[in-house]
Amino acid sequence: MNTLFRPPRQKLEPMTRRYPCPTCPLNDDFIKRCMLGPTKKQAPELRTYVTPRSTIDAFWYVARTYDRAYVNRWLADHPLDRSYLLKLWRERQRRAP
Repeated sequence: MNTLFRPPRQKLEPMTRRYPCPTCPLNDDFIKRCMLGPTKKQAPELRTYVTPRSTIDAFWYVARTYDRAYVNRWLADHPLDRSYLLKLWRERQRRAP
């Protein structure tokens, strides 16, 4: 075999050591995170529900009809918003002269 075209032998380092390039992002921490996964389980972030402004505006539109049955039906259709909207209603009633 012709030795002229044979590539030089390189000594490969094990994957647990740092790569020779200091700027290379593939270091011990990166490999451990990729191969082993996260060290401790992180709970997913729970988002708190916020009533949209459009729902609040629609509630005041419905409330201005003074039709108690219609308001109750409308609130039954918006169960996540019901407590907050009733709180707004009570605050407005307290401020009314």
